[in-house]
This record gives sequence, structure tokens and C-alpha cells, in this order.
Amino acid sequence: MKVKPYILIVDGRQDANAKLADFLQSLNYQVEVAKTSKEGLDLYMASHYDVEPAAADVVFELGNVTFDSVHQTLGTKRLSARESEVLLMLCRNRNHMVERSQILNTIWHDDSFFASRSLSVYVNHLRKYLEDAPCPLQIMVVHGKGYKMVDKQNDTC
Repeated sequence: MKVKPYILIVDGRQDANAKLADFLQSLNYQVEVAKTSKEGLDLYMASHYDVEPAAADVVFELGNVTFDSVHQTLGTKRLSARESEVLLMLCRNRNHMVERSQILNTIWHDDSFFASRSLSVYVNHLRKYLEDAPCPLQIMVVHGKGYKMVDKQNDTC
């Protein structure tokens, strides 16, 4: 049996933590939430996992537009959960190609034709949102391979 990666969230903002925990669980992580640093330290010390402290990147500055992956917003636009997940993968890999199959298997847990068509629809929505923002970034297609978030001035893959 494959063990799920473990994430411990330590933050007093309960509403944001619940959304972040749900999102991370949807990506197949095992998640625990601590409301205080003492509670977080206790959980960390009692953990039998190989745990490394890390800061979660939940807010990305995309030029003059902010993407908040916890609240699933791009500027003032509310994103669907899938749109947010796709955009998060592209933001984390900015200027690097993300394989289509990696996105499908991570988010849909399926790389069938129907999931692939859904991904295309979500990417088209995100492109329109970025263009309407207006954002200096764009999502490029790497033909037959995947997607890449790049500056509009650097439109070659």
C-alpha cells in the first residue's frame, strides 16, 4: 500500500486552514491542522513521519493580479476548485512545462479522453481570466506534451 505524503499545517486562521486542508486532501495528502504553534510543535515532535518544516505557497503574484489558491480567487474572479488546482500547478512550475498527463493524473486521477477534454476547457477558462485581468502572463501549449505559464513577451516554448 502506498503511503500518502503527510502535511502539517500550523496556523490560527481556521477558515483558511480548513479550505487548504480540503484542497491538499484532494491532491492525496494526509493532512493535520494545528491551531497554535505549541499544538503544531507537539504534533511535529510526536510524528513518526519524516517531516520537514516548509512554508506553503498559497498566494502568487502574477504581475498585477494575485492568485490565492486557498480562497480560489484570481484577482476578483472566483475560480472553481479544478481551475484553481490547474492554475496552482502551473504557478508552481512557472516557466517550465507541466506534462498534460501529470496534470490529469494529479488532479483528475485519470488520463482518459474525457478528463483530457475537461482539462482543455479549464485551461481555456484560465486563459480568458488571465487575459481579462489583464495579466502579463499567459498559458502556452507545448504541442503534444503539456502546458507552460510564461510572460507574454516571452511567447516561445
